[in-house]
Order: sequence, then C-alpha cells, then structure tokens
Amino acid sequence: MKKRILLLAAALCLLCSGCGGGLLEREWSSVTPHSAGYWENGDKDTLRADSYQDAVNAILMLVANHAERGVVRCYFGSDAEYAELAAEACNEVQQETDLGAYLLDYITYAGTDERGFYELSLSFGYRRTAEEQESIINATSTEAIPDLLRAAAAEGADRLVVRVSYFSTDRGADGPRHAGGEGRRKRRRYARRAVAGQLLPGHGRTGHRGNFAEIKEGEAAMWSMIWPIALVVGVNVFYHITTKSTPEGVNAFASLTITYLVGAAFSAAAFYLMGNRGFIGELGKTNWTAWALGAIIVGLEFGTICVYRAGWKISVASLVMNIALACVLLAVGLLVYHETVSLRQGLGVLVCLVGIYLVGA
Repeated sequence: MKKRILLLAAALCLLCSGCGGGLLEREWSSVTPHSAGYWENGDKDTLRADSYQDAVNAILMLVANHAERGVVRCYFGSDAEYAELAAEACNEVQQETDLGAYLLDYITYAGTDERGFYELSLSFGYRRTAEEQESIINATSTEAIPDLLRAAAAEGADRLVVRVSYFSTDRGADGPRHAGGEGRRKRRRYARRAVAGQLLPGHGRTGHRGNFAEIKEGEAAMWSMIWPIALVVGVNVFYHITTKSTPEGVNAFASLTITYLVGAAFSAAAFYLMGNRGFIGELGKTNWTAWALGAIIVGLEFGTICVYRAGWKISVASLVMNIALACVLLAVGLLVYHETVSLRQGLGVLVCLVGIYLVGA
C-alpha cells in the first residue's frame, strides 16, 4: 500500500513539474512567409503586395525600372481602406523616398476592387531620363563626394549625381511595427528626417533612406579648381613674409640650403602621411622635370630674396611680380601651347600693364 502511495505521489510530482510538461502540452510553431513584392503569377507587368510596405516597395521597383506603367495587386487592408492606402503609398514614394523625389514628376493611379484583392493601375511621369537615372552613383557617406568630384572633373563630366545613403537601426518600443495608420505616420516622419541627413532613434524599425547630391557643369570641377588656388595664395602670403624677413647678413644660398633640406624632409613625411608606399619606386618614375624644377626654384627663391633686399615693399613687389608673370605666361600659352587668347584677355593684359605703371608711379 505504501509503495502504491509513493508511486502515485511521484507521478503527481512529475505532472506538476516541468519535466512532465510534455505529457500534457505539445510544442507548435507558426511560420509566416516573408513577402518581398514578387511579380504576380509570372506576369511581368503585375506586382503583388501583401502589406502596405510591400505596396511602397512595389511602386519603387517600377520607378527603379523607369517603367511608364505598372499594376500592383494589394492583398491587405479592407475595402474601405484601399483608396486611402493607395494614395498614401504613392505619396510616400514620390515625396518621401530619395529615388522618387529625384526622378518623378507625377504618379497617377486608378484602383478597382477585384475578388480577393485591390488592383492598382499606375502611370509615371519622369523629370529625369533613363540615361540620367543610370548615371546615378551610390555612396554610403558624404566623405566620398570630394573624390567623386575630382574624378568627374578629371573626366570632363558635365554632371555628377550622387545618391548618399544613411542607415539607422532601432529596436525601441515607441512605435508599432505594423501597417496601421499611426505606424505609417511614424514611418513617414522617420523617412522625411532621414532624407534630411539625420540618423534618428526610435521608430521601431530598421530604416534606409538617402539624399541625392546633384552637381552640374562647373560645380563638379569647382572644388578641385579652387582648393589649389586657395592653398597657393595662403602659402604665398607666408612665403613673402618669411622671405622678406630673411637676415640681410646671411648668404642667400646658405639659407636656401637649410630651406631645401627642411622641404625635402616635409615632402618625404607627407608622402607617407598620405598613405603612400614604395618611395624608392616612385622616385624611379620621375624624369628631368624634377631636377629642372629644383634648379628653377633656387633661382625663384634667390631672386625673391634679392627683390626684398633691394628695398621693394611687400605690398608692391608681389603685385608687380605676379602681374608681370601673368602677362608672360599668357604669351607662353599662346606661342608654345597654342592656347587661344580672346579680345577680353588681351584687354586684361593691357589693364595689367597699366596697373604696373600706376603701382610704380
């Protein structure tokens, strides 16, 4: 009798504990297939959407293909919501996505209630051609733009369009992850602010939006043309101040020897600081110009030192030298490099010569 009581107690303990749960419960799982906006039944002009986001993605797919027309079959929402959801999806694509805002002029659509789905027939008007769309360059950071500008300027491109993407991941709990009205409004707020270039916390989803930076003719080459001039002007200011401050009692060539030793050290250091390797190999690529430039620079530096030692004012000497140099180089460009000289440039030379006269008067 005692054994029966003990066995019954043990059985009750197993049933009450987690070890015996398998006798009373069965595990189950539910698998919901992911919808990725596939073409409907192999029909290549009709897309399927099982959620609001699927509808947005389907419209974007048509825009990315530069389609003039397309059909999206919506298998979500209720009959009363279809018209509102269609309007919201088209508006989001055109106004709140980078590709739609850049490419689209308008979207027109018509919806019909079918048995089991809502068919959305779309027509697209573009303000960019298919060739302009194909020329878009994708970048994940604005740091790539200077390099892209330099490359475009080197190739003589008249336009550069860069799609700069921003990524943000958030798993917060302040926004529902569904296609309801509030969820869509939060998603659209996220999209608008992300397009402005901000990475935002907290809308309960992973987002990817971007900006387009379009640089037209002249603008593409602007940075690569301006920064060297700015560098030359800035360095030249200190160059003339330093040269005028060179002691009169020191031999100019002795001073220049120190100058070039420091310059050589700075050049070698800059080579490696810029991430370059193979210094000796690069030296092998040089030609006579490197040697000639060394001799020319000696004459330039020595002449400038002599100019200031002769008593020229720093405000006048550099002006006279640069104006005279501009006139001479204009003639060199015309005679040696066969560059064209316009009437306006000729008048500019005349004005420069008059300026030299007035400065020296």
